[in-house]
Amino acid sequence: MRSRLQIWLFRVAALGVVGFFFVWPLTASIIVLAWITYVVASAYWYQSFQGARIERALGFTHGKLYHRGTLESALAVTSVVEGGIFAKAGFQPDDVLPDWSITGFFRFLHRSRGQFIALEVVDGDLDGPPFRSRPRKTLCIAIPTTFDAQPTANLSGPRTHDTA
Repeated sequence: MRSRLQIWLFRVAALGVVGFFFVWPLTASIIVLAWITYVVASAYWYQSFQGARIERALGFTHGKLYHRGTLESALAVTSVVEGGIFAKAGFQPDDVLPDWSITGFFRFLHRSRGQFIALEVVDGDLDGPPFRSRPRKTLCIAIPTTFDAQPTANLSGPRTHDTA
């Protein structure tokens, strides 16, 4: 016959095994689901909501450029409003920001409101070397605060670059 101590030790060990095989994957699944929800919500918030406001305030539209001959794509400034903040800083249509994702770029611009920032850009020629290995130029801009930002002209046209 087993003692009470042995029975309780067996129960605790069994509970540990059940916890390890059933509770830990459930907890991990909840954590992964929460992280995915955060990433998707963050992308929506910065790309759709904040992105449109920032584009209007700074006078540009964004898109993706795809390098011919490689699978490389990069964030690009597809158009610039004459007289806007991006135009005054020296941005040209089809300038490429090779180090940024769309969400990361708009998050950075949003969090930099009221500050001076420097951005590295490269030429957006589709037939040259890969975007990341091109010579870079640094452009400095002052990001206005939400209250100081005056909307520039509405930009119309395609938001993607035709590579054909």
